[in-house]
Amino acid sequence: MVITDVNEYRLELARKMGVTRAVNVAKENLNDVMAELGMTEGFDVGLEMSGAPPAFRTMLDTMNHGGRIAMLGIPPSDMSIDWTKVIFKGLFIKGIYGREMFENLVQDGGADSVWPRSLADHYPSFLYR
Repeated sequence: MVITDVNEYRLELARKMGVTRAVNVAKENLNDVMAELGMTEGFDVGLEMSGAPPAFRTMLDTMNHGGRIAMLGIPPSDMSIDWTKVIFKGLFIKGIYGREMFENLVQDGGADSVWPRSLADHYPSFLYR
């Protein structure tokens, strides 16, 4: 699991949660990191949580053919992307889809390695009752 961000605090949280690699994209090139990890193809799954157009465009560049992207961040309504990347890579893009996301995380074993509750310091405690 690779996470990208420009915020060192969030990257450090990801490291503590056990991600394979936390990448500050303001300091490192994601393609270089992929090569360092021995990746010969792109990512199979992407979670876009920032809503930042450059982050989404980078995600499109680094996805594997047939990859799946979940859009969790809210991009500007006029965000433009290169649709040929989506079409020719056969990418699946899905918006926020509630409980199904959690069920898939648990089913795929992701909940054991990276547990969302470890980020609870970002949210009021009443959300977790």
